[in-house]
Amino acid sequence: MFKYISEILSKFTQGQRIIALLLLLFSITLIAIGPKIVESFTHSTDELEIRVQSQNTQIIELTKRLNELNTQIIENQRQCTDAIVEREVEIMNQIADLEGRIKKEHSKYRNLEIQQTDPMVSRMGKNDEQYPRVAMSPAPEPQQVKIEIPQTNQMMLEGLNKIKSNIKKDIKSKKGQ
Repeated sequence: MFKYISEILSKFTQGQRIIALLLLLFSITLIAIGPKIVESFTHSTDELEIRVQSQNTQIIELTKRLNELNTQIIENQRQCTDAIVEREVEIMNQIADLEGRIKKEHSKYRNLEIQQTDPMVSRMGKNDEQYPRVAMSPAPEPQQVKIEIPQTNQMMLEGLNKIKSNIKKDIKSKKGQ
C-alpha cells in the first residue's frame, strides 16, 4: 500500500507536495483538537440534568403554593357567603318581626269597639234612698264605631312578603353552592 502511495507522490510537483503535506498536518491537528473544540461548545448532560431537576423542584413548589392559594380562596368565598346568608337570616327575622307588629296593629283595629253612652246618665248607688232621684233619660244602646284599616298596612305586608321570598330564594341558592 505504501509502495503505491510513493509512486503517486513521485508524480506530484513540488507545490502539490507542499499542499498535500499541509492538508495532512491540518487533518491531524483537526483530529487531535476537534473533540476538545466540540466539547467546549456543547454542554455536558450533568449541567442539563441539574437544571431540569431545579426546574422540576420549582414546578412542584409552585403547584403546592397554587393549591394552597386556591384552597384559601375557596375558604374565603365560603366564609363570605356564610356571612351574607347569616345577614340575610337576620334581615328575615327583622321582616318577620315587622310583619308581626303590623298584623298586631291590624288585629287591634279589627277588634276595637268603641261604645258611646249618654253623658246625662249617672249611676245610682245600691241604696236609692241615699241619693236624690234625678230624672234620667233612658240610656241609649252602645254604638259601635268602625275604624277603617289603612291599606298601607296591607301593602306593607305584601311588600315584606315579597322581600322575604326573594331572600329565601337567595339563601337557598347560596347554600347550594
